[in-house]
Amino acid sequence: MDLQDTSNRKKSQETFLNNEGRYSDVVENSNDGIVIHKEGKIVFVNRTVKKNLGYDVDEVIGRNIIDFIAPEFHEVIMERMKARHDGEKVPEIIQIVLIRKDSSRLPIEINASSINYEGEDAMLVFMRDITERKIVEEKLKESEEKFRILIENSADAIFIVNQKKEFVFVNKAVTNLYGYTLDELLSKTILDLTPPGRSQEYIEYFSEVIQANKLLIELDVVKKDGTYLPTELNAVLLPNGLVYASCRDNSKRKLAEEELQKKTNELETFNKAMIGREMRIIEMKEEVNKLSEQLGNAPPYPTIWNDNKQSDEGIL
Repeated sequence: MDLQDTSNRKKSQETFLNNEGRYSDVVENSNDGIVIHKEGKIVFVNRTVKKNLGYDVDEVIGRNIIDFIAPEFHEVIMERMKARHDGEKVPEIIQIVLIRKDSSRLPIEINASSINYEGEDAMLVFMRDITERKIVEEKLKESEEKFRILIENSADAIFIVNQKKEFVFVNKAVTNLYGYTLDELLSKTILDLTPPGRSQEYIEYFSEVIQANKLLIELDVVKKDGTYLPTELNAVLLPNGLVYASCRDNSKRKLAEEELQKKTNELETFNKAMIGREMRIIEMKEEVNKLSEQLGNAPPYPTIWNDNKQSDEGIL
């Protein structure tokens, strides 16, 4: 590129700004980078482009826009330019990466449209720096990955269902607990795992989650082999309308509760039998004492009751 060509390009830029009149300040001071190119050759850039890329105007004007784009995006940009040239519609907004003068990378979002510039067809390109957005997205992606790992390896069965009650996500514990494969569960609804005759009851439980945003309940689930599994379900409504639920096998606790109740019943039965036996012994001792007194003998047993109250000596 010779000096005459560069000079002409700079004059084109100045002409553009002058023609824009009262809009020139808006263009120059826009937070978005603005580029105009003719078939790839840059004819105008605003201050933001120069600032973001670190080049002087003389180093940018007249060069091909592809020179500033990261190599992995060359093909997609060339295809877009060809498609536009052929009159085909292409997505207006895409994300690419530019290469700064210091070789560092600048992620941007571009929005391009066709214009008439100096009597010729040209492309007006808005370039928005999305560095901060990419940092946030990366951190979110890392958080989501950590969350996914935690969910996948949770001892509790965790699943997500949509408003149609269809499974849209299940972790490994769900497949282990219910006996279904991942694909099988993702083709089912929660009603497919409901005990016969109780569908309406479970529909009401689901409605309660939607209305109250949460639900903690004990209920039975039908496993693939047809057996019933007692579970403790904790469900919450997510902001996007999906329902997140964690489900814990309640079998051992139920067995423990049943065993406890059984032992409690046995103890009460034994206790009642023992109380009846002791009362009978007391009555028999009283009868013996009375018979001894009738015979003129001293009572062989201490007085146990006095005015229907136990004596200080207690029961022998």
